[in-house]
Amino acid sequence: MKLLFIVGAPRSGTTWLQLLLSQSAHISTAQETHLFNEYLVSLEKSWRSHANDVRSRGLQSLYSREQFNSLRKSISDDVFKKILEKKTSASIVLEKTPDHAYFWREILELYPDAHFIHLVRDPRAVVASMRATGKEWNNAWASAGISGLSKLWLSSVRAAEKIPRATSSFRELKYETLNIDTLHDTWSWLGLEETREAAASAFDACAIKNLKTTAAGPKFQPWDVKNEPTAMLRKGDRDAWKSELSSSDIAIVDSICGPVMRKYSYQTIGQGTPLKYRAYCFAEDIARKSENSARHIFRSAKRVM
Repeated sequence: MKLLFIVGAPRSGTTWLQLLLSQSAHISTAQETHLFNEYLVSLEKSWRSHANDVRSRGLQSLYSREQFNSLRKSISDDVFKKILEKKTSASIVLEKTPDHAYFWREILELYPDAHFIHLVRDPRAVVASMRATGKEWNNAWASAGISGLSKLWLSSVRAAEKIPRATSSFRELKYETLNIDTLHDTWSWLGLEETREAAASAFDACAIKNLKTTAAGPKFQPWDVKNEPTAMLRKGDRDAWKSELSSSDIAIVDSICGPVMRKYSYQTIGQGTPLKYRAYCFAEDIARKSENSARHIFRSAKRVM
């Protein structure tokens, strides 16, 4: 069984790439597991918190580090087995949780032969998508502001850029250049003998308009994609951010992400000055504090009532 992890900033198209790759009969996948960034990380944090316990409390009194890793691996092995069972012809398990970009060390500690794909997308498109999605889902993205969302993109990309220092089983793709040939080449990189015609069929089946219908959708659907929240599958327009972000928004993204985004050939176009950026961040901070104060007053009033 070969393990493949897709990582990247949220709203970078990782779900789309996951669906494209899984159109091969040899790749099985599932919804995001958050296995390493939520479930196993709690075990690791507990282990570290007891590392220097003066009374030798914790699992260190029962397990060596090697035995503890075996315990964690027994959990993840079972998860990957469950994913593999979803498609009997599969030999590759594809796990897609964007935040695993921060947990590649933990993954490689348990699975040194794991493969990684880092998907990169223009940060302006990512920020626009996170803001729109956050408003519908009412999650933390909605209140993060343009600067906060830009920093999230930057943090995720910088984390994933460290992966190839630890393993050669790494491939970096750009959302904007994903095409039939890219998909075919990636299957070949994984050791699969799929045809270019199969890649073309996968692209047609996984077109955004087809993902929203039952009849024309992908042959292999690891979950019921059409029942995803509306904002999950947006337009798929690579330049939609140009109409969704204001010139000030774009200037802020450029100010924060500029050096890294230019590395990926995303040209900065914002004309904002450092002073303008600082003024925006100041106003954004005041607005957030005011919102938090209002919530506090509301909760206090409820308790009194």
